[in-house]
Amino acid sequence: MIKLLTFLSILIMLNSCSTYDEYAGMVNVQHTDPNILVDLKYKGSDNITGKPLYKKNMPALLRQATANRLADANRRATVYGYRILVWDAYRPQEAQIALWEASGKKAGYVADPYTKPSLHTKGVAVDVTLAYPDGTTVVMPTKFDDFSHKAAPSTFQPNPLVRRNLRILREVMTESGFQHIKTEWWHFLDQNFEKYETIPKIDS
Repeated sequence: MIKLLTFLSILIMLNSCSTYDEYAGMVNVQHTDPNILVDLKYKGSDNITGKPLYKKNMPALLRQATANRLADANRRATVYGYRILVWDAYRPQEAQIALWEASGKKAGYVADPYTKPSLHTKGVAVDVTLAYPDGTTVVMPTKFDDFSHKAAPSTFQPNPLVRRNLRILREVMTESGFQHIKTEWWHFLDQNFEKYETIPKIDS
């Protein structure tokens, strides 16, 4: 019995290591917090390119420290009756190139993959919104990948519910160690992003 338990322990450890290696040091955010919702937009055609950029089995991946911050943000969101829903996390370099081309090379919205690698490709940036416990998304200023002034967090929102949701999202994310940007209300980056290197691709 003891030998069997020892064998099973070793097997689990080896499996964990292979998963770690497979994701180039990143983790599946739902393994860190199963209550985080995931709907990766680039696994389908509902994005600016109009086609899938990720494999069907690709999970939402982040650096472990970043995933921990996101789990903390999710816990904070539950206080308001919401959950964090992830639209994008780690992004392979080839997907970044496709987005760069599809965006019309709008550097204000999509990082130039040739001169300034995206923080998504480092596994330290995440695109998120809020959702109700059943997974239904809350009302926000725009849909994902809206590359217009409407997506800027500073744009005045006449709907008080939208203003409240934006405030809550920014609050739970910044209090958990994320920074926001000027152009996209859904985009946040780990405050320690500078310490990480680019991960061009992962094996799967």
